[in-house]
Amino acid sequence: MVAARKTITMQVRVSEEISRELAKRGNVSEAVRSVLDSWMEDRWPRPGKWYCDTCHQVIDGADAGFLEWLEGDDRARGFRIVHHAPSSPRYPDGDCYRYTNERHRMDNHLDSFVGSRGLVYLLGFLDRGPMHDPNYESSGVVNIREWVEIVRRLHTPLYEEARRYWRDAEAGGFFEGANEISPYVPNTLWRIISQYGPKSGGG
Repeated sequence: MVAARKTITMQVRVSEEISRELAKRGNVSEAVRSVLDSWMEDRWPRPGKWYCDTCHQVIDGADAGFLEWLEGDDRARGFRIVHHAPSSPRYPDGDCYRYTNERHRMDNHLDSFVGSRGLVYLLGFLDRGPMHDPNYESSGVVNIREWVEIVRRLHTPLYEEARRYWRDAEAGGFFEGANEISPYVPNTLWRIISQYGPKSGGG
């Protein structure tokens, strides 16, 4: 009986939300998609798998990865997600690090950059805060777009997988009419993967 009441309440709520969206959009399919997108937005799992920027093989979990970059004059550049050496397909005869012999090489375990604490770490590249940099004059990264790409890869659900098919989606006109935000929301990323990624069960 309780389950039945919950189901009815849910149905009423969905119906009300679709009605509101329909009044704004005037199109049933767009109204339904908008409501479903809204409901799914916070239900995607956090990123937990990445593709190595050196060997292009899967990094299965943050504990198997490293973030490396170069840093000079207190500004970072060249961010790369790679395998931690013991997890690299090249181990023990090699690894996936690019900057091993670079003078200004910096790195840390990938699990230091995921979750809420990891986001705080990443934001520190842009601005160390008024306590440590009261006269803020510029960000701590050379290329903000490069930094944003790393943040998306580490924190936006489905982005790491969808970016593998980005060029195909662009060539196919998938992004026509998109604003500056919509391509990067998880529901859109899921549709990119579904439309342009490997098809299961094919033959």
